[in-house]
Amino acid sequence: MKKVVFLLILIQSLCLLQAAYGGDSWVLWEKQESIDSSVGIRQAVMWEAIDGYAKEADCRTHREQVWNGKMKDWGGRRGSYIEKIDGVPYTYIGIKTKDSLVTLQYYCLPGTIDPREHH
Repeated sequence: MKKVVFLLILIQSLCLLQAAYGGDSWVLWEKQESIDSSVGIRQAVMWEAIDGYAKEADCRTHREQVWNGKMKDWGGRRGSYIEKIDGVPYTYIGIKTKDSLVTLQYYCLPGTIDPREHH
């Protein structure tokens, strides 16, 4: 059963990558970063391609929808806060707990850029 789930996840990931590199001009990426707040050390960084779009405007519209959905999930929790990166709305959510800080960041990038390669 684990192999089937793994294969399904792998196929989905390959489809997203195909969308990202197979002609879509823009890709919506989520960057999730975990930081141990007691010592200020980054624990993990994960990038996930959410979807691909023909136009940057479509990517930005979907970014806003994804961000609003995450805000419904996380925004009302104790310790969560919202910031704008470089004045860009719908980009950053920070969730602070007793021992850690988790950030969710959303970027619309050209389909030729894979942020995992630059990290």
